[in-house]
Amino acid sequence: MRILIIDPAAFSRTVLRRIVEEAGYAVAGEAGNSEQALVQYRSTAPDAVTIDLTAPTLNGVALIRRIRSLDPEARILAISGMNQNASGQEALQAGAYDCVMKPLEESRLLTALAHARLLMQEP
Repeated sequence: MRILIIDPAAFSRTVLRRIVEEAGYAVAGEAGNSEQALVQYRSTAPDAVTIDLTAPTLNGVALIRRIRSLDPEARILAISGMNQNASGQEALQAGAYDCVMKPLEESRLLTALAHARLLMQEP
């Protein structure tokens, strides 16, 4: 499974890349803002996407909606900071299949990515 990582913080992208690759997934690309994210999504056609809900220039929920408009079958995992439960709920309503809270628990992230793999196998 190929994953596009969208997070404004380079350090967070590095941490996510490490977790994803160590779990045997491939990183399709990385983006630090919404414009890069849309370009990367179109050019890499990832199997799943992680989106930090604090993405600059377009909030994460709006970015989820944009990606879902490009691809109604997109598998989007929202990542939300502590005390952002409302944003997490909005992300789910916008089309994310799950929301993982920061600080990231590696096991929780991997469970959510495994869920994306299962969604790929549904008819």
